[in-house]
Amino acid sequence: MAENTFSNIEELKYDETIEPKIYTTTTRLNLREEPSLEASVVKILEEGEKIKVYAEEDEWVATEKGYCMKKFLK
Repeated sequence: MAENTFSNIEELKYDETIEPKIYTTTTRLNLREEPSLEASVVKILEEGEKIKVYAEEDEWVATEKGYCMKKFLK
């Protein structure tokens, strides 16, 4: 399956038609409203939690409930 990427970070949106990749968090991780460190935290993910990722762009990924930094996932 090809990785979903976007040319502009504003285009990084959840899309339920895309087959998600499953990642595991490597630490406690903030899930944010938007792909920005300034964005509000909507949830804190626990270390070892599995999440579905629908899109990736540089350092951010889009999940069904928000955005988080890719470097804290495996």
